[in-house]
Amino acid sequence: MSAYPAFAMGGLCIVGGAAGFVRTRSVPSLVAGLGYVFRVLFPPLPFRLRLPSLVSLSLLTVRRNSVGAAYLWAGERIRQHQQNGIEAAIGASAVLFVSSAPRMLKRPVPALLTASSLASGAYYGRTAYALGRHHKENPQPAKSGPGSRTSLLSQTVMSSPIVPPFTAESARIKVKTAQTLWNTRDPAKVALAYTPDTIWRNRTTFLQGREEVERFLTDKWAKEHFYVLRKELFTFSDNKIAVQFFYEWNERADGTGQWYRTYGLEDWTFDASGLMRKRQMSGNDLAISHEERWFKEGVDIESVDITEKHL
Repeated sequence: MSAYPAFAMGGLCIVGGAAGFVRTRSVPSLVAGLGYVFRVLFPPLPFRLRLPSLVSLSLLTVRRNSVGAAYLWAGERIRQHQQNGIEAAIGASAVLFVSSAPRMLKRPVPALLTASSLASGAYYGRTAYALGRHHKENPQPAKSGPGSRTSLLSQTVMSSPIVPPFTAESARIKVKTAQTLWNTRDPAKVALAYTPDTIWRNRTTFLQGREEVERFLTDKWAKEHFYVLRKELFTFSDNKIAVQFFYEWNERADGTGQWYRTYGLEDWTFDASGLMRKRQMSGNDLAISHEERWFKEGVDIESVDITEKHL
């Protein structure tokens, strides 16, 4: 393959990585972008130096694995990027592809190689740019500031566990504390709010015990990206609480898939220590557009006015 498609492929990734880094100073983005410098420039060197073929192949394997490791590291550091800049990457690829079309038509094999190289460049450029954009775009409304209502509620519960029998105020705080806990999207932490032998029905899934709950939540949040939840007290009795909830999520990790809002009802039963012994949940998923979202990036979820139509 000629140097032209290789440098085009690397150039797209470098531009994407640089754009992401300049925008947010994201180290993973920089690593992802500069990784392709190594990928583009390194392969010819062993052959130009006339090294033995076995040594050359070994060096190429090291090069391939090190670049792959860099991308894995970057991807693990930022797993849920939202904006991916794919339009810019595809646009740049199209310009390069069209500009080289006349020469490609005369040489079909190099044409295919160039086309695949440009597609790879677009993909890696998009990835590098996406890694940089994450810190600006990933919603974290559940992480409230020191003076926010959700933070104060958490502090209250930590200092004085809420146990049955409930009052209107203690039931409300119990609900909002659960909201804050679930918005951490930490399965192990969430599972600790339930008794070791807790019984769940989540839609049509039946669970028992913390281990099953933790596995279920791990699978749930691996599919429901950008999950943001709000819970509202519906009613309560001595050791029971009923809750209305709404949460929004995207079906794709890069935020480009379908958005959904899930509407649901829960009833909770608590033991004497305040841990939840039983949870029954029913819910429905409504497809929504990005514009219809309630819990967009940076929005205080408690400030969203949910009308009687939805409550």
